[in-house]
Parts: sequence; C-alpha cells; structure tokens
Amino acid sequence: MCAKRTLISRASGLTECHDGLAPISRDLIKARATSNSQVIQTTMANPLDKFQLGVRKLIEDLIIQRMADNDKTVTRYMDDGEFQRTAFPILAKEICEAIYEQRKPARDGTA
Repeated sequence: MCAKRTLISRASGLTECHDGLAPISRDLIKARATSNSQVIQTTMANPLDKFQLGVRKLIEDLIIQRMADNDKTVTRYMDDGEFQRTAFPILAKEICEAIYEQRKPARDGTA
C-alpha cells in the first residue's frame, strides 16, 4: 500500500511512506474523521471535490491535534504548501472512501 502513495509523494519531492503523514497519525486522524458527524454528513452530501472543500479546516484541526505525537510532520504540513497539496487530497479521499465503506449495506442484505 505504501509503494503506490510513495510514488505520488516522490513526484512532489516527498519521500515519506504514503502521503508523508506518519502512518499511525494518519490512521488516527482518519479514525477520528470517519466518526465525526460533520465529516460523515459532508461526505454523504457531496462528491469528493466538494467534500474536500467542506472538510479541509476540520481535517487540518485533527492534524494539529496530533502535533503532540508528531510535531515534525504537523509543522511540515503547516509550513510546506506543496506538502499540503500532496497530503491533503490523499487523506481526504481515504476518509471519504472509509465513510462510504462504513455506510455500505452488508452484502447479505442486513444493514
């Protein structure tokens, strides 16, 4: 899974695994975002591009909350515009996909 996103990161001069966010921080941010009612509501009401516009500030706030655990990554995210432009769309897409997956009815017909 890292290899694909590392290629995206390398294209922007970033060499960290995935989108540049530490995997544990990224997973925690995603978990918090996918359980946030505002993020869920925005996901269900919008296509990905509108979703990204609607939740940017919320996701950035979640990233900042992780600062205590990974100050270097958060500082880079806040200071490096190119890093933001690379990391945010990947993270937003993963959050959106995770919410859709959680909301998808089970294949056996039970919700």
